Amino acid sequence: MRKILLTLSIALVKVCMGQDFETGFSKPVASVSSLSTYTNSPVSYATGVPDISFPLVSLPTNSEDIIAGMNISYHPKNLLSGEKASEVGLGWSLLGINGVISREVVKELDEKYDDASSGNYIKNEFNDIYYYNIGGYSGKFRIIRDLTNNTFQLIKLTPSNLKIEYVRNSNTATLIFNSFKITDDKGYIYVFDKNSISEYKNGSQINDYKSAFFLTKIYDYKMQELVSMDYQVDVYYPMADPLTPYQNCKLKKIWSKDNGSIELDYTYTESLKNSMNDPYQVNSIILKNNAGNIISKLEFIYNTSSFTNPYDYKESIWKRALWKIKKYSSDLAKSEMTEFEYNNSGSSKEYGPVSGQFKDYFLCDYASNNPGTNEIENPKYFSLGSLKKVKLPTGGVVEYNFEANEYAHENFTQYMADFNDNMVYFGNPQFQYLKPIYTTDFDTNLSTTYNFTVTSTPMTNKAVYVKYIVNEIYPYPPLIDPGDGSQPSLTYTILDANYNDGHTNVLCSTPPPIVSSTKFMLAPGAHTIKIQSPTGGKGHIEVYEMAIKDAPYKNAIVERDLGVRIESIKYFENFSSQTPAKFEKFAYDKFDDTNSSSGESIEEGMNMGYPIQSIIYKNVKVLNGDTGGYTKYYYKAPSAYPVQPSFPYRYWPNINITKGGLIDKKEVYNTGNQLLASENYDYTIAEMNIPNYVPLADGDYETKTAWIKEQRITSKVFGQNARALTSSSETVRSADDFNLITEKTTNSDGSIDETIYKYAKDKNHTALINVNILGIPLETQIKKNGTVIAKSETRYDNTLLLYPTAVLGYTPDNLVDSYMGIRYDAYDEKGHIVQYSTTPDSPTGYGTPSTIIWGYNKTLPIAKIDGATISDIPQHLIDAIVTASNEDANATPATAQTKEDALLAQLESFKNNSVLSNFSVTAFTYNPLIGLTNVLPPSGIREIYLYDSFGRLEKVKDVNGKVLKEYQYNYKQ
Repeated sequence: MRKILLTLSIALVKVCMGQDFETGFSKPVASVSSLSTYTNSPVSYATGVPDISFPLVSLPTNSEDIIAGMNISYHPKNLLSGEKASEVGLGWSLLGINGVISREVVKELDEKYDDASSGNYIKNEFNDIYYYNIGGYSGKFRIIRDLTNNTFQLIKLTPSNLKIEYVRNSNTATLIFNSFKITDDKGYIYVFDKNSISEYKNGSQINDYKSAFFLTKIYDYKMQELVSMDYQVDVYYPMADPLTPYQNCKLKKIWSKDNGSIELDYTYTESLKNSMNDPYQVNSIILKNNAGNIISKLEFIYNTSSFTNPYDYKESIWKRALWKIKKYSSDLAKSEMTEFEYNNSGSSKEYGPVSGQFKDYFLCDYASNNPGTNEIENPKYFSLGSLKKVKLPTGGVVEYNFEANEYAHENFTQYMADFNDNMVYFGNPQFQYLKPIYTTDFDTNLSTTYNFTVTSTPMTNKAVYVKYIVNEIYPYPPLIDPGDGSQPSLTYTILDANYNDGHTNVLCSTPPPIVSSTKFMLAPGAHTIKIQSPTGGKGHIEVYEMAIKDAPYKNAIVERDLGVRIESIKYFENFSSQTPAKFEKFAYDKFDDTNSSSGESIEEGMNMGYPIQSIIYKNVKVLNGDTGGYTKYYYKAPSAYPVQPSFPYRYWPNINITKGGLIDKKEVYNTGNQLLASENYDYTIAEMNIPNYVPLADGDYETKTAWIKEQRITSKVFGQNARALTSSSETVRSADDFNLITEKTTNSDGSIDETIYKYAKDKNHTALINVNILGIPLETQIKKNGTVIAKSETRYDNTLLLYPTAVLGYTPDNLVDSYMGIRYDAYDEKGHIVQYSTTPDSPTGYGTPSTIIWGYNKTLPIAKIDGATISDIPQHLIDAIVTASNEDANATPATAQTKEDALLAQLESFKNNSVLSNFSVTAFTYNPLIGLTNVLPPSGIREIYLYDSFGRLEKVKDVNGKVLKEYQYNYKQ
């Protein structure tokens, strides 16, 4: 069945996609569709996906919880032949604050039937999957349609506290989204109201649809804007539907209110629109402060990688490859380079029984474009184009080696028996090969017939290949030369071959000099090749028959659609090093059977005619080459919770948390194979309380979204006498909102430490619940051996502002008796603490106040006055230093030093003002988006912080020029 599905899938993909890479494609937006791989195949030893990510830019916002940063991340699953190269190159994705809700069309477009008056209108089931990526959150959801009432319900397929809402258009025939709003569990609101519009083609029917929704705004719970995004929107009209506008959206600018911006520059190439490349290419990313001054610039430089066309193996296609990232200093005078190299030779592992041969391509190496390195079918070359090396600006090098994913067939004995019964086609070239059974040079002056023998089961025909090479054709004799310059023919025939059996097939042939390879189906026994020519000639004949490699067989099946896994990572100190300073090697065989892969193939169903497959490794051994030790990881795969019979689908429990691998056990060994430490994991798994089971793609299964309610870890550390020190830990999460509610540790001496958390729902804090602030602990209780030794509570008594108002402590001997440890007296309009008081339960009731003055457009603290309330400080003194700091924030590079000097003078005047003589004052200046530049402590001995043009801290000096600290960076220019 697997082979049938695979054959059908290839045929269907060719029908859907063969002529147009933009339509009929389940994930049409290359730059965002690649993000779904991080949800479906997360970074993990169990998936064979390493964490390859590099920070690009970081931009603070007016909330300490939200950072408008961007990084670039590599995922080997995005290397598959059907995957497009994104705007930053094949395998790479821009991640971070650039949030997106991408879409995967499953079976057919959900809103395909959007006209209730149409004769073919039906209320179809919704199957499409939506993936979200926003900052630290990623997951997926889908829509369940009630066909009777024509109502719709959004079902989260990833357990979370996120509140996902949508706005639909006015079409009542079906559900068509206009925008989305996601509220996280801290109350921050993400608005997705910009979208790309793509074309969906199914036969003669063409639908336009919103294929991705892009993040445009981030607000706090009070709807104060923190971040906004601008997009370049390009409208186009496809030839197949010239009256319907479609559009692409590309992120152009990220604004962090009052802090600065990130700008992206693109090149658009129209000719790439229907190619395997995103037509947009990122040229540069620039970080600017609020004054518009450049802080850093990143330039992206590209090359290309050539691949076999998956729809015509004799052709090549190219895909964009990221070559270099060049980071410039703020003055653009200096630069640092990060360079990337890609695999151009495949892996070191041979997968066919005969080195240099795979399937029958080696017979046609003169005709096909690159049969010897066909990355579509030969697993040795699946890793072609994968990331090979990263040369860091520090001079170090990281080398990545990828190889084909493997899985163990669940009925391997029968699997191999099927090959012995089938010598017609290559069911799996890992085990089948072409065995040479006859080779000869021929000369028709000596003989025109040549005999060979086929070995096979009686009454069973076998595939036989003949490679026929003509070296010389004898010329016509003078008396019968036709005189037209034509050359005599020199062909051959197999006398008893049936040329009309439907199996005989010329794989390849060339004009003179003649070279051809032909497949025949022949019975066992003797056969004769007869050379046919009016004049004769010389040449060479090679005959091969289909054969099976000798046992034993390794149960390790490879398939192209399963992609590649990491085989090793090497770390070198510099470019010229030959020996790695650190070396990690990964082995995926079963720990108790090295002749079998531990990989489990997961097939959730079908999508656009091809199987949705992934691999989970249940055993992964990580060898530390520099120490000689190793670590063994055991994972639960979906088979740990078997499919259960049900109707109309079969029920597959817990697949959403096991398809990425669920850690079961970890063991650490030294170089002498001595067990040093171990961790055993145990879980209590629950299902989300949703009314419907959720079908998996277009398959035979359904599930309910599962989550881990309890996790227990038993840890052992072994001494030289093999005695173990044992400890354990346990975490419990709430069934209501998935929050962590209990952490418990049992130490090796038997003592028990426990921490208990309570949240807004536990405390019935309606105001917080209403704005979805559900994930912030409001009460923490600590126990030792069952006795409470500490308890604290964060109060949110101002239901209009919903900022913390106080932190209470409780005495262990009387948990009803509380005391106020700190009180938050005042906030500014951006939510910054302006005044707080410590130990306010003193006899005066006021405690010890502290006031913070915020400057630089109210983004950074410029003064802290201990002992003073905000009312103790004359407003004109505050205004003077705030105004000076704002001018420093908005200074040009030419006036920066002047403005900072002016601010320093104002701060000195502020500190020395007699009104503040009874208070302790500390003042600060900054270079926004770079760091602290001056600290003026109460002692008066100023500290000065100096940075290089890349924004790295170089020195800390005192006011007299004495160097207090110095930092050196050995970056290669």
